[in-house]
Amino acid sequence: MLKINWANPKNYIILKNNNDFTQDIYNLNNELLYSISMQGKHQQENSLISYTALNILKEIGYNISDNVIKKGFIKTLWPGRAQYFSQERILIDGAHNPNGADCLRKLIDENYQDYKLVWIIGILNTKDSLGILEKLIKPNDTVIFTQPDANNAFKSDELHKLAIQNNLSASIFSTKNLQEALKKVSSFCKEDTLIVISGSLYLVGEYLSTKSPTIYG
Repeated sequence: MLKINWANPKNYIILKNNNDFTQDIYNLNNELLYSISMQGKHQQENSLISYTALNILKEIGYNISDNVIKKGFIKTLWPGRAQYFSQERILIDGAHNPNGADCLRKLIDENYQDYKLVWIIGILNTKDSLGILEKLIKPNDTVIFTQPDANNAFKSDELHKLAIQNNLSASIFSTKNLQEALKKVSSFCKEDTLIVISGSLYLVGEYLSTKSPTIYG
């Protein structure tokens, strides 16, 4: 029977995000174990689960070097999940359930607290739309609803009405599609503005389709 003391999360020190949004994971001896390229505390936790699994495999005889583990973690990317485009100051995340929306909001509040938020949100009608919106939006945010390119997407006017009924924000707009939403958002953009595209993987996929494949490394 394996006795794996290092599997306990208390054996790790997780440092705050670096300026480039990478995150470093250290042990209690202040030794760097690995770094990850993805943002958010939930990704820290996900990586620790993977790290524990890799060490279990090593302990039962698999030949996996520490160098390979480090390279694997730092090179792992997840397009459409907390993906930041610095030139446009656009953050995209396909959060399409309340838990994912909660993780995204916490990430923004931690890493982008100096920015004013302008949301571009589209949601499928099979999702918990109110649950998602309540986690994402705060009263001072500006929200632009749009409709993802999917047959089962909420119309932006429906989301607009839902947000008003629940007093989610005082600044709410509706657009027919992502292209129109991006044009609309330009009127709000200042140096301290962060644009966040979220609510549906279909919607963030539309945005990614306009970008060069080289962004994925």
